[in-house]
Amino acid sequence: MPFTGHLKLTIVEATGLQPTELSLRNSIIKNPNIDPYVDISVDDSQEVGRTTVKMRTSDPKWNEVFTCNLIDANNLQLTVFDKSVFPEDDFVANFSMLFDDLPQPRNDAFDFWVRI
Repeated sequence: MPFTGHLKLTIVEATGLQPTELSLRNSIIKNPNIDPYVDISVDDSQEVGRTTVKMRTSDPKWNEVFTCNLIDANNLQLTVFDKSVFPEDDFVANFSMLFDDLPQPRNDAFDFWVRI
């Protein structure tokens, strides 16, 4: 069943992000850190927001809040990218979840963590 309502999402942190093959090829450091950020979208088309880029880390902490009003939304997507000097940023990981599969809140809000 589609979700209609107010979405408030906090991107807290990520741990253990791995460098991409491209960043490993272009680095003289054996295990370079990445410059990660998260794109947040709904139904593959509505962009909710983007976190700031955290420089040279595999364990970024954002604590950034995003809000939007949704009508008949089905799917939430989080995609982690490594900011690149080259024209396109490198894909690192993604997560997608149907709003129907989200845990049911006890109040108006709830916390959950995802592994991507």
